Parts: sequence; C-alpha cells; structure tokens
Amino acid sequence: HFDSRHDGTIVDANFGQGGQSGLTYDSASGGYFKYTPPAGFKALSSANMISAGVSAITKPANYFDAKLYTGTGALQTISSFGFEPNLLWIKDRSAANNHGIFGNGSGNSSGTLLFTKGVNLFGNASVLGTLSKGAGTFVIDHPLDPQNMLLYHSFVESPEPKNIYDGNAKLDQDGSVTIELPAYFMALNKDFRYLASPIGDAMPNLHLAEEVHHKYFNAFGPAVFSIAGGTPGGAISWQITGNRHDPFILAHPIVVEVEKGPGQLYDKGQCLVPSLCQ
Repeated sequence: HFDSRHDGTIVDANFGQGGQSGLTYDSASGGYFKYTPPAGFKALSSANMISAGVSAITKPANYFDAKLYTGTGALQTISSFGFEPNLLWIKDRSAANNHGIFGNGSGNSSGTLLFTKGVNLFGNASVLGTLSKGAGTFVIDHPLDPQNMLLYHSFVESPEPKNIYDGNAKLDQDGSVTIELPAYFMALNKDFRYLASPIGDAMPNLHLAEEVHHKYFNAFGPAVFSIAGGTPGGAISWQITGNRHDPFILAHPIVVEVEKGPGQLYDKGQCLVPSLCQ
C-alpha cells in the first residue's frame, strides 16, 4: 500500500508479474520492477519525500512495523529493528526505477529471505542453522600485490560433516610418537581417518600403532593416537579427520541427495541456474 499523496489516502499495488497497470516487472534486472504512479500520486523516491528522512508512507505504524534507511553512497549498518522484518525493499535513492522487493516466506521455503542481486557484508556473520551455497571461497587482498589484486581460495567440501586436524611431529629414540588432540576431540568427532608421511627420510615401516583413545587407561584424559616404525629422531607430518556427532549435527543432519518438490528450494522442473541446467 502506498500513501504517496501524503494525505492518508491508500492505493493498492499488486507486485505480481501479471501486467498490473503502471507496474512493469524488469526480469533482466533479476527481480526488480519499475512503475508509473497512478494519476494524483507521486513516484516513491527521495525527491518526493515530505522532508529528509521522512517516509513517503506518512503513518506506517497504522499498517505495519517499518524502518526507513536512506542510502548515502557509503556502507551503512542496519540493525536494532525491534521486530522481525519479513519484507525488504531496496531501491534507487533518487529515481522511481530499480526497486527490489524480497520477502520472508517467498518461494517454497518458508522463512527465507531471497536476494536476487549480489550482497556484500562487511563484519561478522553468524548463522544458527544450515548454510547452503553453490560455491564458496575466502577472498583477501593479495599478499604479494594487495593494492591491485585479490586472492581467492575455495572451501574444502565433503558429503560428510568432516573436521580436519594436522601437524608435524618429531619421533623419539624408538621411532615413535604419540599425538595429543584437543580435549573436546572425542565429544565432537567419530569415524576417524589417519594419514602420516615421513619428512626427509624414507620410512617404509611407518604405521599407525594405536588409534584414537583416552590417554589414561583408555578411560579418561585427552584424546591421543600413536605412530610408530619411523626413523629414530626423525620427523613426520600427520593428519586425522573425524565426522561430527555433536547434538546439533545429530538434530540437523546433512542430507546429501534431495528430491526437488514441496518444502525444498525449488519444485521439480525448476533449476537454481536455468542457463546451466541441462
């Protein structure tokens, strides 16, 4: 609803793609629309605000909880709503074009906020739930040329909720070493996998002597495992992985293959990226 006359009069607008009068869905812009206001109403833009910082909806509290943020061309932190927002409206600061409306509960996945454009987040982000993505990287200023280049590295992916631990170790006079792991290791992990590689010398008899167990009488203390058969005084590189079995992952297991349909991101016959869906 828009009160763009600023006199308390409300006009309805349908944001579907059904050819509503004055409303054009701009599919090339990925979910954005343009509109021509009805006769007697003003276009929603900063030029038509009552005054700086005042919404074109004069009494939003009569209809819904709303917060207005006007862009400045710089980064802006948006927080402390005082309510759970279920509609995000992003638009050009000075024109009636380039509107984007993103709703909580849009599509098949209730409770989701859909962005059809890129989003840059500066600062920390916490997700209590499961994060799904098409691909993922870290990006930093390139350490060899930070002024002119970026450096990307891909995430390490797995169909299992896998944790990786590794390090280097020096062997004792018997060619053995016991590796001590974090105190929480066995509470967090199960289904262990091991790797060990000699450093500097061939060690054909290098092997896993003892699997992960509690250090003291196999009943309490930190988690440890032992490697033997190496060169006395030599060095090795080791790696161990484990699959999470903490209460959260048990309550929210990762299902690797899922059929599209009700309750999923997309219905059957629909693709996340249609141009790549063969």
